[in-house]
Amino acid sequence: MDNNSALNLIINYHKQIKDDIFYIICDLNYNVLVEDGSSAALANIEGKTFLGKKLVPELSKAIWRTQLVEKILKDCIASKMSSEWLSLRFSRQQEYWLIQLNYIPLMNFSTGEVVGIKVSASPIKYPLYLYPIESIITAGKGNYKLDEINNGEFLSSTEQEVLFLTYHTANYEEIAYLMSLAHNEVFNKTKISRINSKLLEKYECANIEELKVITYQKGLHIKFLVSLVGEFMFPVKTFNTTESK
Repeated sequence: MDNNSALNLIINYHKQIKDDIFYIICDLNYNVLVEDGSSAALANIEGKTFLGKKLVPELSKAIWRTQLVEKILKDCIASKMSSEWLSLRFSRQQEYWLIQLNYIPLMNFSTGEVVGIKVSASPIKYPLYLYPIESIITAGKGNYKLDEINNGEFLSSTEQEVLFLTYHTANYEEIAYLMSLAHNEVFNKTKISRINSKLLEKYECANIEELKVITYQKGLHIKFLVSLVGEFMFPVKTFNTTESK
């Protein structure tokens, strides 16, 4: 089977199935050939469709994202390996700001060549505290960032951040370092201690351990606050799985 026939077979296959997976398929020139029925709307794509557009450079106005996605696609084709990325982007509908993207080479096993790329999106697979917080903050530095986000708590944005980091760090010095890294301003352990004292008072806790229990019970330990980070794409892993026809 030649490469064009293989790609057409893949396209026709995806046109026949309906599932809950958000995806698009593009050719080796990054032209979008197939999409599911929802991804474009969730991503707030103009015209509510990816069809007739290029995955790069048309679909992102951020230069850093365009360059990174192009590199990911080139690596996917050259290595014939899939890769997963954690992606934060505020132009998507809010519940999909933070998602996991999978870049999958589509193979023609008759020729051993890549004939296209499938990009699928899904909710994150792991609790956010399992991701390296410092690396994620660093990945988003200098990119578009939201200063305030209401998560239903009676806390300021800074208090929400300190509450989250208190759960995931060992001491005030580490919290101060991450806050300073995120906001480009100096946070020291004395300032963090004062904020923690306010948190203890608001939640009527006797100590930090009780505060961590409250954080866990409210599920706030798994909600990575977007006020901590700018938009980013962070690599999760690369693996050998491919899709073929």
